[in-house]
This record gives sequence, structure tokens and C-alpha cells, in this order.
Amino acid sequence: MSLSRGIGCKEKRPVSEKERKDMKRTRLKDKGFTLVEIMVSMAISSLVIAGIYGVYTIQQRSYTVQEQVSEMQQRIRSALDFMTRNIRMAGYDPSGVCSSDFITANPDELVFDVCERRTGVPEYRITLQYNASTGQLDVTRDANRTGSATSMPLAEGVDAFLFSYRDDQGKVTTSL
Repeated sequence: MSLSRGIGCKEKRPVSEKERKDMKRTRLKDKGFTLVEIMVSMAISSLVIAGIYGVYTIQQRSYTVQEQVSEMQQRIRSALDFMTRNIRMAGYDPSGVCSSDFITANPDELVFDVCERRTGVPEYRITLQYNASTGQLDVTRDANRTGSATSMPLAEGVDAFLFSYRDDQGKVTTSL
């Protein structure tokens, strides 16, 4: 019976001088990168980084614009809600005592009194005024109804605004 060698065992044989030099050269070749390889990898990396930066700046600008549009729409919604609530209260007088009504109605200005709900006494005067030169819609809430209160901007950056008045049939009118 003969003994065989185990699986995976290699037999060592003497290495010639030529093979030793070839192995040494191969190891020296594989130690690092050449200058050309480094330059090519830097060029590719810089192109990738420039592309990422370009996408980032475009996204940042888009985000800023969307944020400004959203803020403007929220201001408009808030201004319209304020105007709607207060205009609907003009002339509301369940007691029949208050003489609240529209005081002035122009294409760029609306002035009206709002009465206290329980007593019917005029509580304050609201003035809504659009200034085309500044693009601003101002509101004045005058508690004394004397016209001495200071106005505050209700909406800014308004390109155009027009109060339109209609009669019972829905036709545009200039009379109060």
C-alpha cells in the first residue's frame, strides 16, 4: 500500500534565479499608481464633484424660489381671509341698533364700520386701501373711528388689486 500526499499540499521545488528576478519585478510594479493614473482619477473625480455641486446649487435655487412662492401664497390667503371675515361683518346688526355700513367704496379703497355683536354699537372702523406705487395692500383698524389710527401692511408685492361692487342683481355698481 502506498501513501499519497494530502489534498492541497504543494511540493516545494527550487526557484531559479530568473524566476526570482521576475517575481521581484512584478512586486515592484504593483506597489503604487503611476502619475498618469493619478491624473486621470483626479480629472474624473473633479468632473463628478463639479456635477454634484451643479445639481446642488440648482436644487438650492429651486428650493428658495418655491419657499418664496409658498410664503407669498400664504400671505395672500391670510389677507383674503382677513378681508372676507371683516367685510362679511360689515352691516351685521342682529339688534337693529347699529348703523354700520360702508362709508367709502372706491376701486382702490374700502372703508366700513363693524358693530359689536351684542350691543349693536359701532366698535371699530376698517379701512382697506391699495397703494399701486408701493404694491402694498394696507389695513387700518380704527377703534375710535376718527381716522387717526396708523395703517399696517396686509399684503406686500401686490401687482394689481381692485375692489368691485355689485348690486342685488350682480351688476357692477359705483353706488353704496
